[in-house]
Amino acid sequence: MKYLIVKVLKPTDNSEPGLEHAIVFPDALMHRSVARAHHVGQVIVVSAGFCSFKNGIVSTWGRSESIRMDSRPEDADIVAKVLG
Repeated sequence: MKYLIVKVLKPTDNSEPGLEHAIVFPDALMHRSVARAHHVGQVIVVSAGFCSFKNGIVSTWGRSESIRMDSRPEDADIVAKVLG
């Protein structure tokens, strides 16, 4: 599986600005395509990579070549909120 971490700079609801959220999607899709679909308004992509969920543990790693972004150590916790 692949993922993006997006930051919402100006939320449309009452949530706190600057919160980061994970978007998890299948390997068949390109990071670039998913990033474009979610790059609207005040949303920016801050990291990207690959992820797995095994025995209750989320792992993130790698780099998206199509959008030239690396994964970060803290991404696993953000992705876990989606997969957990």
